[in-house]
Amino acid sequence: MIKKESILDNKDNLSSEKMRISLIIPFFNEEESLLKTLCAINSQTHKAEEVIFVDSGSTDNSKKIITEYSKLHQELNIKVLFSGKMSPSTSINMGIKNSKFELIAYTDCDLKIPENWLKSNLDSLKKNNSQIVSIKFYTSGEGVIDES
Repeated sequence: MIKKESILDNKDNLSSEKMRISLIIPFFNEEESLLKTLCAINSQTHKAEEVIFVDSGSTDNSKKIITEYSKLHQELNIKVLFSGKMSPSTSINMGIKNSKFELIAYTDCDLKIPENWLKSNLDSLKKNNSQIVSIKFYTSGEGVIDES
């Protein structure tokens, strides 16, 4: 999680209710893992105020899956951007430029995301009065975001 603006200078802004998150997810032909990712985002104990998917030129049904899910779950405020054939980091940067909120979080589609992922990162950011929170993850052949 990255702080987009310097909002932590004021201690009043440290409450989780006031710290709004833009979640950015680059994707390319992820139709097999998208539903799992969308459900994990919807299950977060602290929801992102906007979810920005950035399509790097998918040729499968990825965009259709996201669009249909977003119609059923409008509270997630899902947006889909098209970056063309770009690297994940370039797609993330495009998402950041199009985001509205103070905090930026990002993940990949093929990771298993624990339901406390955003809250845990937000708590760590507040506890340490940090500008950035980076997590480590361990894998045993399956992408898993660390639950700490």
